[in-house]
Amino acid sequence: MKRTQTYFDFSVIENLSPAVALVMTAEYHRAAEIIGSAPPAIELDKWSDAAFLPLFRLGFFEAIGQLEESELDLVDSDDVFYLRALSGKSGTDLERISKALLELIASLDGSRLSRDTRMALNSALGEAMVNVSKWAYPSDYEYAFPNLGKFWVTASVDGRNNLLTVSIYDQGISIPVSYPRQPLKEKAWEYLKSLLSSEGEFKFQDDSAYIDCAMRFGNSHSDLEYRGQGLPQMKELIDTVENGCLTICSRGGLWQYEHGRSTVRKSFPNSIGGTLIEWKLKLSEGETND
Repeated sequence: MKRTQTYFDFSVIENLSPAVALVMTAEYHRAAEIIGSAPPAIELDKWSDAAFLPLFRLGFFEAIGQLEESELDLVDSDDVFYLRALSGKSGTDLERISKALLELIASLDGSRLSRDTRMALNSALGEAMVNVSKWAYPSDYEYAFPNLGKFWVTASVDGRNNLLTVSIYDQGISIPVSYPRQPLKEKAWEYLKSLLSSEGEFKFQDDSAYIDCAMRFGNSHSDLEYRGQGLPQMKELIDTVENGCLTICSRGGLWQYEHGRSTVRKSFPNSIGGTLIEWKLKLSEGETND
């Protein structure tokens, strides 16, 4: 009889954000598909609501095979609508996820979401998915762990506080690895070199610098900032809403932009295992569809 030798104690978790729950769901999804099984969730009766509910809403227990797949993409809980974690890798998947996201947004009351905001949201999310397909999973890279070549998306709408949150995660090579592989012009390289540390105090110390440069210049071959398609489009959504925050965690780097405030960037010695992007949008009640 085959014995399970590994499990994780979730009963000690005091808080679990939807973004972290998305990363965990993706990791368990990978294990389930590649190994054929995932570490089981045990002693569920001892789990705190802070650990159980975020994972349940995202479809974590379906991903690890403890519940049957639900046909419903949206979950309503405590006046907040949640989009279950959806994964994909193709244009067809992008259409499916975009449709589910629009259904979620509709629960917010369309009168609060302007046409410009809807267009900026679709553009930002689409650009994030395109970046995954173009840069996250190159065939000539030696991966430390097997990957599925996918991205995972979740979102939530808090109608009471007019708050829309969208998260996307991939298990690819990360921005700090992929960005230097691209053909960048001199201005981008000069800016990047000005951010890099002269001495490496810890692993991944310069990861936030690579994210910062990518967000400033994108994957453009020109010397002009924000020219063409690329990561900067994700920031434009925050500027359109004028009341929100964009956070990017990639490998060991963190980059955060909040409208009207200075950019924050930090680096850590541990990797998140890919790239996590999260938009938090505080929507005005005065927005219209005109």
